[in-house]
Amino acid sequence: MSNNLKLVTGSESATGLAQYNTSLPARELSDESASAPWSKELIKAIAMDIGKEVVAYIEVQYPKAIEATSSTFKLSVRNCIYNQIMAAIEVNDAGQIAARLETRKKFRRQWTAAWRKIRATPTDTGSVT
Repeated sequence: MSNNLKLVTGSESATGLAQYNTSLPARELSDESASAPWSKELIKAIAMDIGKEVVAYIEVQYPKAIEATSSTFKLSVRNCIYNQIMAAIEVNDAGQIAARLETRKKFRRQWTAAWRKIRATPTDTGSVT
């Protein structure tokens, strides 16, 4: 066991979540555990958990948004997050990571700009005046 142990309760990264029970037993994290490679199955489980957590957050914080969406919205959000995480872990070179982040940023800007333009364009309802 390493001399560099850090005791954490899980609440350190969850500021503002006082309503949750943080009196759970502390867990030990050693420097050695951080350097071991994670299995693909573990990463898949983490990615899926993050996707589900974001969907739950949207459902609790924005219930009207959930009501206004199709029945497949939550599945779509969860899978989008999962897919992005899984794609991100395939890149392990610092240069490739920076390039991927820049590409994703550029795509998001173009995609949302196109969507805003479409939404701002009046639609023809087919009615004759």
